[in-house]
Amino acid sequence: MDVVTTKNGRVSGYRAQHPHGHVAHFRGVPYAAPPVGALRWAPPIDPVPWTGVRSCTEETPGAMQQFHGDWQRRDGYVPGYYDRTPPMSEDCLYLNVATPDVTATAALPVYVWFHGGGLTNGFANEAPTDPTALAARGIVVVSVAHRVNAFGYLALPQLRAEQGTSGNYGLRDLLKAMEWIDDNIRAFGGDPTNITVGGISGGTQKACAIVAHPASVGRVRHVITMSGLKWKQPLADQSWAEEHGRSMLRRLGIDPDASLDTLRALDADVFLESIPRDALPDYMVRDELLPSDDLAAGIDRYGLDVDWLDGLALGEADVFARSTTAPTVPLGGAREPFRDTQHFDEHFAALLGDLAPAGGLAAHLDVSDDDAWSTARRLATSGLAGSERTNVSRNLMLDRLFGQHVADGGSGRVFTYLWSHRPPTAPHDIGTPRDPASGLNWHGGDLWYQFGTTTADIAPERAWTETDREVAHVLSSYVLNFVRTGDPNGPGLPEWPRSDDDLGWIDIGDRVVAHRGLDDRADPLIRAFVEREYAFRPVADATT
Repeated sequence: MDVVTTKNGRVSGYRAQHPHGHVAHFRGVPYAAPPVGALRWAPPIDPVPWTGVRSCTEETPGAMQQFHGDWQRRDGYVPGYYDRTPPMSEDCLYLNVATPDVTATAALPVYVWFHGGGLTNGFANEAPTDPTALAARGIVVVSVAHRVNAFGYLALPQLRAEQGTSGNYGLRDLLKAMEWIDDNIRAFGGDPTNITVGGISGGTQKACAIVAHPASVGRVRHVITMSGLKWKQPLADQSWAEEHGRSMLRRLGIDPDASLDTLRALDADVFLESIPRDALPDYMVRDELLPSDDLAAGIDRYGLDVDWLDGLALGEADVFARSTTAPTVPLGGAREPFRDTQHFDEHFAALLGDLAPAGGLAAHLDVSDDDAWSTARRLATSGLAGSERTNVSRNLMLDRLFGQHVADGGSGRVFTYLWSHRPPTAPHDIGTPRDPASGLNWHGGDLWYQFGTTTADIAPERAWTETDREVAHVLSSYVLNFVRTGDPNGPGLPEWPRSDDDLGWIDIGDRVVAHRGLDDRADPLIRAFVEREYAFRPVADATT
């Protein structure tokens, strides 16, 4: 049994064996007091110190949350992540540490992981992100549980009257966890001066928000964003968010004008009644933590000297996302797959406007009726789609241009990947976006590979092959190198060109293929569209 002394008290963990070595796990280490009672919808505070040794060998409950859509089936099964709904509790401000060495002088690189699920869902203990394999290869991995959903991001006028602001409680949790890591991670063998923050999907928004806050300066050295670089993620206006919060309470049958004492006295389950996801608070608000219109302002101020590794999955961008420069797309509101090149050309002509090539995009790219829809999805992932919602971050060209943006304004390096390797199909994939019949790839399919969890004990329903294991070794090795040094390249790995060096990127399929420059017929057009859609301007202008 390993015992570590933190600033709040001593904790004990357990050892796990791995082919690369033993790993000490500490699960459910408190980094803040339980956010219950008067602390519901309040900034987190320090945990109460304890005497003796606190056992940290069991998973703690996840944050309270509703489920919706494809994220969870009605029988409670979360595909690929859990075979049951994990226990949930408002008492959820804990983190997990996996380390190969608890010697305080080990000074190992630290990887802080934020789970996905937008700002409404997700758990710190999701199976594909088991940290054992990464930690066994010489880094400390920390996964952070935090408030989400109605408990993490609800904004109300009553809360603003009490606190001067409202919302962003989940973000405050993350900042509190980063403080705890700065104070304590050395005792777990970690180096507090070499920290990487990362996540997938909603977790990337959390990682980017950390970097957009001044507390990250001198702490965060590197960032990993999977399925979304949230660089240009907009922030909600406080008043709008508060009205949205009042609307949510009405849908739950709760008086939106009730006092905070009344709202905090309600049973937590009242907030878990099923309502559509768009009725939930799935946004960060503009406040004193993040005072600008989007995350870009903070990242441009504090994040251009850190290194970035970002990627997205082929096919996960929304072809029909609305555009700031082409508001009529999708045409007539239609969101059906294109049946032929006529529909393909009509859509992209409306999207591109005066950028559209003469004679139509289909002829320009040699697209046929049979591949019109699959090509449209590939083009959307490459960047030829509106910037609405998730497409702000699922855009390969935007990621590549971010590399040049960082190089223009700071010393950071940017490495971009496209994930095109498909994981083996599981029975519960059928009828979902993970169904092979949908073609291309799917959101989050690279999680097992980044963490090196392509094993039967993690996901026995998937028939992992030797190719899967080889791809997992490559991607996890890139990640380990990046966490250590800010550069994924290393001996025995295919070269990964930097995005700030001629828009470089890699395609990770069954093998790795490197790209530089505008090496595809569509690339110049996509670049022109993305620069227009996202209103690119020089860093010197963006930071003033």
